[in-house]
Amino acid sequence: MVDPVAKAEKKAAKDRAKNRIIGEEEEKSAQDILMGNLPMVIVVCVLFSLIPVAWTYYGQVGAKNSQQAWTDYGDASTKTLKEAGFEKLLEAHGDTTAAPYIKIKWAAKLYDTGEKANVEKARDLLKQVKRDHSNLDLVSSLLDERIAKIEAELASERAVWVPAKPKADVAPTGSAGP
Repeated sequence: MVDPVAKAEKKAAKDRAKNRIIGEEEEKSAQDILMGNLPMVIVVCVLFSLIPVAWTYYGQVGAKNSQQAWTDYGDASTKTLKEAGFEKLLEAHGDTTAAPYIKIKWAAKLYDTGEKANVEKARDLLKQVKRDHSNLDLVSSLLDERIAKIEAELASERAVWVPAKPKADVAPTGSAGP
């Protein structure tokens, strides 16, 4: 007499052998698939749990840098052109929301010197701000007029320019800017 369990096992073994030859795979349960891919599942879970942590960290660093930029801008506004160090400020805070305002203040201080080279540099800074930050209301409302005024002064033959001073002696004259 033939045992039905043995017969079923023999048939299953034949089917597995046939499927291997054909290239078909055995059906796997969800648990088998999970266990086979467990390292990948763990890596994906860890990555997805770290994304909010990184997002929060970089958001806090960005906010702190932006706050420092505005503080440095306020300090630079009260100093002379040389003491303010606008180039260093832009290197440190060029990617913050204060950057266009730092450039505008720098342009105003350069304009205040009355030297032709500084006035030209002020015009170039204002053009940079206009090009890079045209979405700001201040830029769209004021800079076109100021740039036109500076260009008219530079083109005027009647303009009188302050002689260039050594860089150590540059100080603002106290006017409001271009």
